[in-house]
Amino acid sequence: RVSYLGVDTKKFKKLNIRKKNQVLFIGQKLKMNGYDYALEAIRLIPKDIRPELKILPISDNKNGRLSDNEIIKLYNESLITLSLSNFDTFGLVALESLACEVPVIAFNVAGYRETMINGKTGFLVDFSSEEIAEKISIFLKNQKIATSIGKRGRKWIEQNWTLDKQIKQLDKLLVSYARQ
Repeated sequence: RVSYLGVDTKKFKKLNIRKKNQVLFIGQKLKMNGYDYALEAIRLIPKDIRPELKILPISDNKNGRLSDNEIIKLYNESLITLSLSNFDTFGLVALESLACEVPVIAFNVAGYRETMINGKTGFLVDFSSEEIAEKISIFLKNQKIATSIGKRGRKWIEQNWTLDKQIKQLDKLLVSYARQ
C-alpha cells in the first residue's frame, strides 16, 4: 500500500487576482524536468497569442525557496501549469495547481497518471512539444474550457487529495499494520 501526499486546500485555492498571459513551469531548466519541451512548445504557438513561459526554479540558490503564498500567487496568475518532469513519481505541483483551479498539462507518466484525469483536470501528453503547444492553444483560445477544467480540478482535489484525507488514509494504513 502507498501513503500519498495531500494538498492544504485552505491555502492552495483560487485567488481573486488578474491572470497574466503566462504558462507556469516549476523546475530547473533541465532536460529531465521537461524544460526543452516547454520552451519549444511556447515557440510553436503563434506570436499573436503566445504566452510568456514563467519559470519557477525549485530553488534559486540566492534567496532559497519561495513561500507557499508566493507560489500560490504564481499559480493563480498563470493560465496553465506545465508538469513535464520525466521522473516525477507523484505530481504534487499538478495537485497544487489544480487546487488553485489552474489546469495542468503533464507528461503521461508515473505519478501524473495517478493525480490527474486526462481531459477532465487537464491533459496528459506524450513527449511532444507539438502536442503540448496544441493543448496550451486549446486553453488560450477557449477560456471556458480552461475555467471548466480548473473547477473540475479543484473538485477532484477536494474529493481525493486534501491533506486531511491523506492523513486519515495514513492513519488507517498505520492502524492496519499495527494489527498485523
